[in-house]
Amino acid sequence: MHEMALAEELLKISDEAAASAGAEEVLRVGVGVGWLLQVERQSLAFYLEALRRDYPRLEHAVFELDEEAVRVRCRVCGEETEQAGWGFACGACGDRDVEVVAGDRLEVRDMEVRTDDV
Repeated sequence: MHEMALAEELLKISDEAAASAGAEEVLRVGVGVGWLLQVERQSLAFYLEALRRDYPRLEHAVFELDEEAVRVRCRVCGEETEQAGWGFACGACGDRDVEVVAGDRLEVRDMEVRTDDV
């Protein structure tokens, strides 16, 4: 059920960004969804659709939800590698002393808006 809270936050962030840019309407929002968040994308899309009526600028926006793969940086050899599934280890040397550098965030990456500039 955390998808509803995530949808609310995405809508709020998108609306605030559009307002600060002087946008009349948001046409498209590109969203990166980190794999580690274990977000059910259909559920998130449902809540974005259902809740956006509270945000007039976002009423017709298309939300593009792109899954971001997990990437780790090895603390031993310094390589960055993509991970598949759990049990993270360096893809170069196999060491398990790694830090996550991607795939753990939900972020608005870009937006397409309409302004009424004269």
